[in-house]
Amino acid sequence: MEGTLKEINMTTGDTTEKKNQPMLEMKFDNLHADGLVIKKVMKTKNGLISIDMIPNESVNFKNLSVKITNADLAEPYLPKNGNIGLKNVKLLAHNVTTDSSALPKLNVSFSSNGVVEMEPKNEQELIQTKDLLEQILNTLNP
Repeated sequence: MEGTLKEINMTTGDTTEKKNQPMLEMKFDNLHADGLVIKKVMKTKNGLISIDMIPNESVNFKNLSVKITNADLAEPYLPKNGNIGLKNVKLLAHNVTTDSSALPKLNVSFSSNGVVEMEPKNEQELIQTKDLLEQILNTLNP
């Protein structure tokens, strides 16, 4: 993914598991993502179910806001467009809003053997993630 990250803030929000969960909010003017995979894992009386949504093409977002409780921010790079580039990113997102997006040729599949891949981080760990993002921005855009 690459884009223009305009704000990084600590906030709180509700999840299905907890009220007023500490969250990190990232706001982008624009964001371009290749290889996007959106997974929703839901608990049911018969176990975990996974819904996978995968567009066949690149995705673009305008004025994107993402509230997360965990992030794996591997492989920063200097982007062609914007001020931050990250490869192999994984986010535990709970609230996503955007002014516009295109999810071309979106494929949706369901699986009855869903797996929880990430657990929420505590507030101190999210602050460390915020600091890391700010370091990446400063390194890529001195």
